[in-house]
Amino acid sequence: MTKSVADQVNDQGFVLIQNHFPDESSLSAMSRLGTLVQVQGLAQMQQLRPRLKKEASPNIYSGNYGYGRFPLHTDLAHWCIPPRYLALRCISGTVDVATYLFDGNEVITAIGKTQLRRTLVQPRRPFAHNRPLLRLYDQRDQDTQFLRWDQLFITPATTTSANTFAAMLNYLDLAKPFEIVLQHPGDTLVIDNWRILHGRSPISPGSKNRQIDRVYIRTLQ
Repeated sequence: MTKSVADQVNDQGFVLIQNHFPDESSLSAMSRLGTLVQVQGLAQMQQLRPRLKKEASPNIYSGNYGYGRFPLHTDLAHWCIPPRYLALRCISGTVDVATYLFDGNEVITAIGKTQLRRTLVQPRRPFAHNRPLLRLYDQRDQDTQFLRWDQLFITPATTTSANTFAAMLNYLDLAKPFEIVLQHPGDTLVIDNWRILHGRSPISPGSKNRQIDRVYIRTLQ
């Protein structure tokens, strides 16, 4: 019996669906995966294209890393409760650019649940006129762990937290992420944003026309 998308993501934290309704619009195709989230201040479906630093806003990754490597992170880590899932859908792919994936469960094991839970961080900039204290790790319920990470948009709130933050940086700097190439139109990568850290390899000269569409998903089918 073929597992559902939800079951596959629950098992390994992500799933690659090749040739997922390539003739449909991204909103239509990705709505088949589950309930999409409307994130305040963002379009429901965002088009991700390589950009130079000078072409992009400093509040997005392209504005800080340009065509360079995007470090491992979870999306919207500065939110109190970030979206549970995200989906990346290939519109114009390339073999030269990979999406990096790293299982946060390995981070939790390496650093320790207690230490991560005690680590308090804040958004780098005020969010909704304040900078709330956030935990790097929490247990949402008996079966659901929650890990947030972003070396750019969240900062440690205490000296002790800064030590764990530095340990995370060192650990991930040595991590060997899994690589997935979104090459063909319709190829769709679904990620558990509470578990899996993701990033991007550098943009090669021949990959500047790459386009990936992204949505956030509340629940998967």
